[in-house]
Amino acid sequence: MSLDRRNFIAASLEAWATEEPLLRRTRALARALRAEMRIEDGEGEDDFAPVEASMSSAIKKTAELLESLDVKAAVIGGLAIQRWTRSRTTKDIDIIVTPEDFYMIQTEIEGQTGGDSGVSIYTVDFDGTKVDFMDRENAPWSDDAIDTAVIDPATKLRIVKPEYLILYKLLAGRAKDEEDVKDILKAKPKSFDKALDLAETHDETLADDLRQLAEEVKLAA
Repeated sequence: MSLDRRNFIAASLEAWATEEPLLRRTRALARALRAEMRIEDGEGEDDFAPVEASMSSAIKKTAELLESLDVKAAVIGGLAIQRWTRSRTTKDIDIIVTPEDFYMIQTEIEGQTGGDSGVSIYTVDFDGTKVDFMDRENAPWSDDAIDTAVIDPATKLRIVKPEYLILYKLLAGRAKDEEDVKDILKAKPKSFDKALDLAETHDETLADDLRQLAEEVKLAA
């Protein structure tokens, strides 16, 4: 089936989904179809590193939770770096979500009395692995990052594209985050121009930091 045809079907499914529980099922199907289209368009299974065995259970539980709630979310942080670059291991999972879904996840796990709207990070322990669900409000590009995330067939989780991952790392600003940005630029050099365009749109300081790190990668090559 052509990508144009699949795009039409996905748009139609989203338009037809007007009632619960059909709404959630149809939106999930439309997202899966769009993710499949992105894989065929050159960003898919072959781009990702093997899954670490020690995290398999936590990844599975995280994917099941997000699917059961039809949560709009995507992986950032160390797992996303590991999946895109194969450059390092990680012991936790960072998930960016919308404010509405952030509260829903808290409520689902803690019960009707849970859900503290005063926090921006909600941490869950799945079989010894820390999973951080993060409200995306501090990063203005997060809606686009979530919408364009690519499904990782091995984990069943959606991973933000490299250019958005670069922005999150620049925003964090720690020494290890800068090293992560360099690893992304080495593994996915085409992500530089896309990330720079985004940074210039949202924060010129981030754009300057990215140019400096790109120059360091170039000099080290």
